[in-house]
Amino acid sequence: MRQVREIKKRYQDVRELLDAGIDVYTTVNVQHIESLNDIVEDITQIAVKETIPDQFFDQADFIKLIDVEPDELLKRFSEGKIYEAERAALAMHKFFTKENLKLLREIAMRKVTDRISFLNEQTMPFSDKRASMKLLVCINESEASQKLIRWTARAAEAFHASFTVLYVDDGDTESLPLADKKNAPRKSGARGKTRRGYGHDKRP
Repeated sequence: MRQVREIKKRYQDVRELLDAGIDVYTTVNVQHIESLNDIVEDITQIAVKETIPDQFFDQADFIKLIDVEPDELLKRFSEGKIYEAERAALAMHKFFTKENLKLLREIAMRKVTDRISFLNEQTMPFSDKRASMKLLVCINESEASQKLIRWTARAAEAFHASFTVLYVDDGDTESLPLADKKNAPRKSGARGKTRRGYGHDKRP
């Protein structure tokens, strides 16, 4: 019997297809892009749990923005073209309000504009010097670490720089699971490194 490996996230399916040399055409809503997670939460007051690593957006060969006016989107919701009636009513009341849709639309436009600017600058003089900028963010077990990573990812995108996440294990608190330490930087397109801090010298 053929063994089927369980895959938790759809983007992992996409990664496997790309690794196999298969082209993938897909869609994504702006609220599901990892580096924008905090901005979306500030706007909607709702934490979006399912996100995709930025690398899938950044490495795409072609991106097309599907721009729909907020009023048109709300009309589609009310007509049951997106969700069933009960779920649509709840979505329009909480997450997909007209004000939220306006702001999410602006974020989507900025994200695509930044991408176009980056591609244009690759052919400009001194682009190699710009690309040499590097950022470093240091994190530990604190709850703020994920936000720091996402903030640095946005800054790196704005300056077209690479960035590294340095995890400092000070030994004073329970360490994050190894998988979390590795996956958090990867989801934002960063390199991840782990170093032992001063706290390890105090352990009996």
